[in-house]
Amino acid sequence: MSFDMDDDRKIAYFSVEVALEVGMPTYSGGLGVLAGDTIRSAADLKVPMVAVTLIYRKGYFRQRLPRR
Repeated sequence: MSFDMDDDRKIAYFSVEVALEVGMPTYSGGLGVLAGDTIRSAADLKVPMVAVTLIYRKGYFRQRLPRR
């Protein structure tokens, strides 16, 4: 696969959660890991891609159900 590096167009990759770094809690499970792997693979292949995600000031949220 090859890409025309003279072309200014880029692929936009949007994901609500992305696992790029363990210390950066922007994911909660498998889909975030898959998104991170996709971004890393695109970078390795030099795919002209921009990734956009959410970042949480206090890390990825946790949801708990009360015991009743």
